[in-house]
Amino acid sequence: IIATLIDSFITGVPVFLFFGFGIMGAAMTQGTAEAMIGGLFILALVLAVVSAIYAISMEASSKQATWGKMAVGAIVVDKDGGKPGFGAIVLRNTLGRFGTNIIPFYIGYFMGLARQDRRCLHDLIAGTMVCEKSTRNLAYESTFR
Repeated sequence: IIATLIDSFITGVPVFLFFGFGIMGAAMTQGTAEAMIGGLFILALVLAVVSAIYAISMEASSKQATWGKMAVGAIVVDKDGGKPGFGAIVLRNTLGRFGTNIIPFYIGYFMGLARQDRRCLHDLIAGTMVCEKSTRNLAYESTFR
């Protein structure tokens, strides 16, 4: 949760500062509910794209983690405990996150609390897992084998 809050702040504040005022200002000048809803939709879409680019670029790097994950000592690994491929990272942070986010009440995230391996829906879709950096090679011994 702390890593997600940090990453949300890192992506959300710049998006709101650079795009939010302009998009919402344009919507407010029209003065209709449809324009406001459209402005919010565009702002949410921009935030989703920026968040995906941020997560993909950070997790595909040699660090295997976003700044939020680094702050809590976590990394993203593949089923063998190694560095995931670029395709898995893209899948995790696009289709996987979209699928996880459209399920009501964050069930896609909360399902990780019910699983022994703590994998959420987007990790199951991509074949990845977030684990402590120091235990990355041990994380998958009992999970995938």
